Amino acid sequence: MSERKILIVDDDIEILRALGKTFTTILPGYLLLTATSGNEGLNMVKLQNPDVVIVDVRLGSESGMDLVKEFHTHSKQKWSKPPRFIVITAYQDKQIMKEAIETYQVDKFLIKPFVSGEIEEAVLESLEKCTKESYEKAMTAITFARSYMKKIKEKAMAHQAMLHADQEKLRGKSPVEDHGAG
Repeated sequence: MSERKILIVDDDIEILRALGKTFTTILPGYLLLTATSGNEGLNMVKLQNPDVVIVDVRLGSESGMDLVKEFHTHSKQKWSKPPRFIVITAYQDKQIMKEAIETYQVDKFLIKPFVSGEIEEAVLESLEKCTKESYEKAMTAITFARSYMKKIKEKAMAHQAMLHADQEKLRGKSPVEDHGAG
């Protein structure tokens, strides 16, 4: 199983430090990645394929929503395992919030400062969704593989029966006669 990863994209170094400390404490087996700009964040998503991305709406002159939009626009083409997104902001903008959740399937939209345990719970919920999706994909693959193997086995048995019948014909016996004698 590959290493689990969380990416935090925020231009505020103090937020990165605080969230980094929080997540290394509650999720010690996870690799924590950070980025301070949308471009850096998008590159990290492409290179590291994190499970969860926490992204601030305002990243200096950039918008964290641009990262979410870029990812969403190209997710089917470039990434086999899309990360879950959590958007954070210090500004309440209901239009951005609605767009993030409805259009771009963002898991959570959280307003800073966070209520105690709020961001931790959001990340744990997103990780749970990742695990559930991975499990469902694995079960689908197993079901497909079993079905495929059953078909192969049926074909092999049919070919074996035909081969046996052909061998019996070559010996001059009828396959029915041979079985009836036993």
